[in-house]
Amino acid sequence: MRHILVAGGTGLVGRALVESLLAGGERVTIASRQPLPVRGGAAACTYAALPADVSAVVNLAGANVVGKRWSPAYKQELVDSRVAFTQNLLAGLQRAGAKPAVWVNASAVGIYGDGGAERIDEDSPLASGFLPDLCRAWETAAATASVIGARVVILRIGIVLARDGGALAKMEPPFRWGLGGPIGRGRHYVPWIHRRDLVRLIEWALREPNVRGTYNASAPEPVTNLELSRGLAAALHRPCLFPAPPFALKLLFGEVGAHLVGSSRAVPARALDQGFTFEFTKLGAALADLYGRTVAAPARA
Repeated sequence: MRHILVAGGTGLVGRALVESLLAGGERVTIASRQPLPVRGGAAACTYAALPADVSAVVNLAGANVVGKRWSPAYKQELVDSRVAFTQNLLAGLQRAGAKPAVWVNASAVGIYGDGGAERIDEDSPLASGFLPDLCRAWETAAATASVIGARVVILRIGIVLARDGGALAKMEPPFRWGLGGPIGRGRHYVPWIHRRDLVRLIEWALREPNVRGTYNASAPEPVTNLELSRGLAAALHRPCLFPAPPFALKLLFGEVGAHLVGSSRAVPARALDQGFTFEFTKLGAALADLYGRTVAAPARA
């Protein structure tokens, strides 16, 4: 039984990961900015001082990038909750004398910026700007875990699909009201991943000794925003008729609005090359699993 420290273990991905690790017989300690009970884990999960016997770390902590407008204060919170948190976590483990064998850290496909329709893999150039720079700084902070002998794995995560939070929870209301639609013409690409596949990918990174470095954590078949919108509408048995004007998003959300209309055709080339098998490669299958009904494949944009 390994002792795995999960930072951000009460978030959308962290909750599911902790439950999966516990079901697999692992011992889990949660480090979180907002500690909450985890179903099925009351006896096995603790919110204690950093322990010395940690054998692996999964760092998912970070304030929600699209949670608020990017005021100077919120930008600083985004930085502190990722970069400073990671640095402090590593320092705390060093003080405790912990020497985890592997450190799996979240990042985001936002590090590549707006790539249009070009295919993006792990060798694609990185962009500049607040979000790419934030991801780069976060990855740099995580990479220093190698100084304590950890095998470092960075997962550049796409949009995580789950029913109880994340992108779908934000998208659902207008569709349920019959007012849903794409953003503009919906031609920008959306790198998505079913939460169960992301949990499996994290566990794969923890388990496989040859997995190290950066990996795109998104499904092999990215879709356009129009395809995602049509798929969600079909899952909810609602129309997809009312496009959201891009300028309105920028007006409503400010700087973060520009990232909502950015395009990222990211693919998980390295994970596929190293033998990871996705359970959900097609959006229709992922939505069918989440909504408990058959969802026809959306028409190509």
